[in-house]
Amino acid sequence: MNRLLITLIFFFSATAHSYVINRTESGEIIKWSSSKNINLFLSTSTPDLSSIDVNSIVTSSVAEWSSRVSNQVNLVTSNDGAVSGRNDIYFQSDDEFFSDSSIVAVTQYIVNSNTTYIHEADIILNDSIYTFSSNNLDTEYLGNVLTHEMGHLLGMGHSQVIDSSMYYELRKGQATLHGDDDSGIRYLYGSSTLGTISGTVAGGKDALSVFGAHVTAFSLQTGEIVSAAVSDSNGDFTISNLPLNDTYFLYTEPLNNLGSLPNYYSVAKKDYCDSNQDYKGSFFQRCFGSDRGNPYGIKVNSSNKNINVGTVSIRCGLDVPGDYNRAKGSSYDISLVSSDINNYYVGSSSVGYFNSRIDAGTVKFDDVEDEYNLDLSLYDLYTYFPGKSLYLQVQVHTQPFFSPLRIVTTLDHDDFMTPSVYPNLGAPIDVDENGNYNVDVKLNLPLYADRTKNQYSLKIAPHNIDQLYGTSVVANIFSTGRYNYNESRHFYFITTRLVEKVGTNYLPVSEKNYGELTDNSSCLDASSTYQVTGNVVGSSAETLRKSVKKEDSLGLACGSVLYVDNSSPPGNGPFASLTLVAIFMLLSIKFNSSKIVE
Repeated sequence: MNRLLITLIFFFSATAHSYVINRTESGEIIKWSSSKNINLFLSTSTPDLSSIDVNSIVTSSVAEWSSRVSNQVNLVTSNDGAVSGRNDIYFQSDDEFFSDSSIVAVTQYIVNSNTTYIHEADIILNDSIYTFSSNNLDTEYLGNVLTHEMGHLLGMGHSQVIDSSMYYELRKGQATLHGDDDSGIRYLYGSSTLGTISGTVAGGKDALSVFGAHVTAFSLQTGEIVSAAVSDSNGDFTISNLPLNDTYFLYTEPLNNLGSLPNYYSVAKKDYCDSNQDYKGSFFQRCFGSDRGNPYGIKVNSSNKNINVGTVSIRCGLDVPGDYNRAKGSSYDISLVSSDINNYYVGSSSVGYFNSRIDAGTVKFDDVEDEYNLDLSLYDLYTYFPGKSLYLQVQVHTQPFFSPLRIVTTLDHDDFMTPSVYPNLGAPIDVDENGNYNVDVKLNLPLYADRTKNQYSLKIAPHNIDQLYGTSVVANIFSTGRYNYNESRHFYFITTRLVEKVGTNYLPVSEKNYGELTDNSSCLDASSTYQVTGNVVGSSAETLRKSVKKEDSLGLACGSVLYVDNSSPPGNGPFASLTLVAIFMLLSIKFNSSKIVE
């Protein structure tokens, strides 16, 4: 069965990022004081794992975060359970401790009301119904849970980036931080010398700002989403901590699974298209007709680190290149080379799609395949780029955008005895370093000194993910969070660039010249866009107590936050010099085979 992370966070957030930072109602950040050592006391007793395994795993999870904060973080194995006045990590087997039998772990704070610094925090792991694993390739690996909860302990909320440790659903690989986690923790505790991309999401003829749009930065270099942001009430977003010397494509989509996010985002809307239809995920592109369906690459480097792209329009449909659309059913001569007075540029970026319909409950495609003519035979590339072993790199992506499409490529060349087919659907699905399935395609096509031989035919055939694989496999490919995204379009994003082979690595040589950056203020879509601002909620008056022994259960086991003033320590209830605000920060595992339980 699937195990899901559910987070309920009640607070006001003054700014918006894909990673979520905890804040007070007045917008102040909740974090540890930079002058305070964070001393953690670990009790390793659990029937699931040896003390040695627990100690090793927790040490690794703590180190993932401690290397990124300015505070000194110390982990001590105390093995004495919960003790008032300190920060504890321990296992609890008493079901009454947790408000729901499906909760796997809880993080709770005590916060100083004057400074909003964290005064004390605990992580409690529920081993009464949940069996933790020491195998880092298991979803149930203790490190996945602990790294996620350590993020909460430091002030992090949930992310919408699927490969991040702070993603709201338990997945393989969460024991290791993702770029989006890194962005969040550096925002809280330090500065970054890396790049940023900012802008304003808008729609409609009046350029109304769009609140709660999820904007991701997709890397040409890695073929992955590196970091993301969520637009605030003014439509503004900033994606930070972007590695330099890379090109990024922006993909904007509605914010989904609002139940896992702070109430601030609970009012986010998406019904901005005709007849109250939702706007769709879309790539940032320039407004010129020739740029339609050709996502714009934003180059971030040391001389251009902080880039504001201006207005980014939400879109109601899927944009594809006009000449590609007209070539449907025949070979499409994709443009691979451009030049200026000094340089040649080799590369492309475009969106493709397959028309589909439901016939007797089965997805059927009207298009058999897309065929691309990859022709570089007119260009003497080894003269333009001497001394290199050149390849044309082709990447085809569906998975990062929740497109329910698995493509199969057929590559042909005059020197091939038979066309090369990839992937083989009868073989196991490729997995990444974390053991998660990877259905995207990357091909490196050798280029010859005899330029007349540099012509390939690439065919892309469609398959529906849900009909290829069972529910458990689909859940691993997308996470069950995919059902919240409800992406039914069968589309793909294809990029090409020139690379050289050095040893076993393929290094960038040349890519598309994307031209001058211009925004979407002259081509705004979603005519029914209306203004929405973030939701501000009141505080919740609940009681939090620290469990000292098994029979002393919490009144609220949901990662609450107590506020205490400077003059007195925490008392026994909400009226003992305490102002209590419940900020629920928990890792909750729900069991459901098809969708997220909100």
